[in-house]
Amino acid sequence: MKKTFAIFALCLLVLLGGVILAVTRLHDDRDDMTVHFAALQGDPAAAEGFTAAQSLHYENYLRWDLTIPLAHPENTETVFSRQKDLYYGGEGTVVNCAVYINTPQGDSYQLHQTLYDLEELFLTDSNLAVYRDFLPMVNETLAETPNNQRHSKTFLLKDYFESYPLAVEAHAPYMAGELEQLNDIWQDFFSFPIPEEEDWTITMEKGSDGAILAFQLFCENPAYSPNALWAYAGDRLFFTLDGNSSGACANAPGGFGLYAPEVVWEDGSPWQQLDQLSNVYPLPQGTEVLDLKASSDESRLLLTIQQGDGAIFQVIDPETMGLLHTFPIPQEVPERVFWGENFLLFLGPETLHLYEPDGETYTHVFSAPMEDHIRNAEDYLLRAVWNGERLAVATAGDYQQQLPGLTLSVFADGALAFQGFYEPDPNENIRQGGSYRYVELLPGAELELTWN
Repeated sequence: MKKTFAIFALCLLVLLGGVILAVTRLHDDRDDMTVHFAALQGDPAAAEGFTAAQSLHYENYLRWDLTIPLAHPENTETVFSRQKDLYYGGEGTVVNCAVYINTPQGDSYQLHQTLYDLEELFLTDSNLAVYRDFLPMVNETLAETPNNQRHSKTFLLKDYFESYPLAVEAHAPYMAGELEQLNDIWQDFFSFPIPEEEDWTITMEKGSDGAILAFQLFCENPAYSPNALWAYAGDRLFFTLDGNSSGACANAPGGFGLYAPEVVWEDGSPWQQLDQLSNVYPLPQGTEVLDLKASSDESRLLLTIQQGDGAIFQVIDPETMGLLHTFPIPQEVPERVFWGENFLLFLGPETLHLYEPDGETYTHVFSAPMEDHIRNAEDYLLRAVWNGERLAVATAGDYQQQLPGLTLSVFADGALAFQGFYEPDPNENIRQGGSYRYVELLPGAELELTWN
């Protein structure tokens, strides 16, 4: 019996030793990160001096910070750490901003509940927010609709509104003000003119007991369908309306331009007073805004506008709203613009165009064919560096699956000198319990690109 127990104890000790060794290896190996490299075109020597930084995480807990010498990825440096809630704070913080200005476009509703009036539905359903002030017309039509029948009535919009109805949805890092009143405040601020002849037809359908079965709000040609463009720079939210919207904004204080809420600093945070708007950068009547964004470091506003037959690119200081650079775009109107302190990059559908600053304007350096990974990348996953001789453009891996990795293209003298793909590969031991959830890009720290 004693011999049997001794053998059992020895086996248990060996087993526990193996588990301890495996756990030790798991924790020791977690900081390993190999970067697999594939040269797709050209000579990797063209990437000499360019360095990429990319932060990865696993389960929002384990973190790898990689520094990759792009000409020598075998010399990648890895800093491994265990942190909690990587998404919330530090480099992993993503600034989420958005501005949507919606106007009525028409809608139909089939009701699946017993209702005899629509007031509560119009005041609580977010899909009907833009029609909240249509209630007088809705109630008038409802009162005239007999039970078990369908009835329509047409209204001139100008008889019920002083300015065109709109609904607002806005997001910023620090929002303040009477947010529930934004619709009325912004509608009064912009005061979109109402066309004299714009009419809306409201149709109601009732059941035999008077319950509302369905309703429709219809306009053959609504006057407005605004699309807001926004950017966050200098700790402030800026927005405007794209296309030919200058006429619609003619009644706004200061007319058409870039708009921004007032900012109040409290406890070290820039609170955006969304109920206090102003025109901070007026634009001439007839101007069409093609693009508005912030530079990657949020230190500059980048504005592309159309005036007459030509497009103009402007760099604006968000602190003073002073114009730093203005540049008539001589080539095709770019789909996107990427700005750096010592270069300007226009990205067209088939070609990229590189410029260098020259006083208050820019001088063309070269143009080169567009590469697919640049054309298809989201702005926040694209980085570019110009060292005076070579242009490096890198894009982070497929963010739809949050996969790590990057693709690099290096251009010189208007031609592609090198293209390569870099894929960080974590140790297999992080696949715990048979899970196939891989290491992912850390939001807010997906990619940086520098020149040494």
